Amino acid sequence: MNNEPRPSYPEEPAQAPDSQPSRTESEGGHEQQPTPNPLIYVASLADHEAEHAHGVWLYAAGEPEAVYDDIHRMLGQSSVPGADRFAIHDSEGFGAFRVHDTDSIELVTKVARGIREYGLAYALWAEVNEDSPELLDHFTTAYTGHYESLSAYVSQRVQQQGHESALDQAVPEYMRPFVRIDYEALGEQLFYDGDIMVCAADGGGVWIFDERA
Repeated sequence: MNNEPRPSYPEEPAQAPDSQPSRTESEGGHEQQPTPNPLIYVASLADHEAEHAHGVWLYAAGEPEAVYDDIHRMLGQSSVPGADRFAIHDSEGFGAFRVHDTDSIELVTKVARGIREYGLAYALWAEVNEDSPELLDHFTTAYTGHYESLSAYVSQRVQQQGHESALDQAVPEYMRPFVRIDYEALGEQLFYDGDIMVCAADGGGVWIFDERA
């Protein structure tokens, strides 16, 4: 890990008093995790090849142009003549997404902005779709939320769709205590059919993505 000082982060906008709770809070039942601050350590390759340590930690969730400006400023401060090449040698705050030294600044900043806006579920989505970056923008439609478990997700969806009420109406009253929907089995079937993607979430519970969206 590089020991150069980390940059400070922009202030998060305060949530308006009448704003709606996040999907994590309203659907998952878990306390929302702190928003990560993705960082990258960019090093001068000319310095690296000369066995000099010269680089800088950068706030990654900005626009690519701003990050490039910071990189060029770092290269301009190199003591090695002609230092004009760089690579990402370290990263923090990217969750499940693995930043490679060959990744473009455009890709890294896009993923970082997604993490800042949506949390670490976006990092996992980006890692799963690493070979298909065009799917990154599909996150907002595919991500259904953070839940305590797969069965909790299925139970909520069944209730929202009115199937539980329909079942109660269809079953005679004396039989209702003995008739239940097996939410765990239903969730497993959805998973095995490939309709949903279920991933363990940082801090507990699961993130669920609906591939049919």
